[in-house]
Amino acid sequence: MWRYRRIIMNVHCPERTPDGIFTAILLNFRRPQNIEILARMLLQVPLIKRVIISNNNPKSNLSRFLRFSHPRLTVLQQPGQRPCAYRYFIARETQGEYFLCIDDDLFLLSSQVQKMCEETLKNPSVPHGMFGQELLKDGTFRYGISRREGRIDILNRIYAFSSPLLVRWHLLLEATGLSHDVEAMRMGWWDDMLLAFSGDSLPVSHDVGPYLDCCTQGEAGIATWREEEFFPSRDRLYKKLRTLRSITDGSIFS
Repeated sequence: MWRYRRIIMNVHCPERTPDGIFTAILLNFRRPQNIEILARMLLQVPLIKRVIISNNNPKSNLSRFLRFSHPRLTVLQQPGQRPCAYRYFIARETQGEYFLCIDDDLFLLSSQVQKMCEETLKNPSVPHGMFGQELLKDGTFRYGISRREGRIDILNRIYAFSSPLLVRWHLLLEATGLSHDVEAMRMGWWDDMLLAFSGDSLPVSHDVGPYLDCCTQGEAGIATWREEEFFPSRDRLYKKLRTLRSITDGSIFS
């Protein structure tokens, strides 16, 4: 981790990115110590034109850990707690063409993120990433899949996608009834599942090479996936999304 930090901190973050077309969104909730290093990494990606940090936890004093400013960096201080799904509302407000969202417990090099952005530009009809889960024949999921090139059922942790998919994400939010479910909106740990169904076909995972996990990636009380209802609620939603797609034959997006 310290070697990774040295690499990122010693690379210049250009004030302009002539080829930049992506808006990167980074959320802070329980890992403020990771935000600056991830923001600097994102600012080094040639295809990222701006980085938005949203402090989704008002109890977290992000200014203690985020000690730099940059012309391409915007920091949003939310008045109340916001879930991870809130990044799709931030994305809609920016009116950008392409988006890159990364969780605060995953450490990549700027070159790895650049590759995912490049692949998204080649095929913007589906979301792209490098980590996810696979639906098995018995209806259960295999989790923690990485270093794979090809289709995958659900992406996790990092997501690159185009604005048409963002529009579809919000359509699915309404169609599933989630937007009217106060408790579901408060928890918001299903956003990646909506994105998985927003493309013309399955998402694509890319083998971008080795990566680092934050040491708190699986820590109870910090990691969202350790919440008691996390997996059961997601399984129910996945079944609902598959049913919705089958009975509408995709017409919900027309």
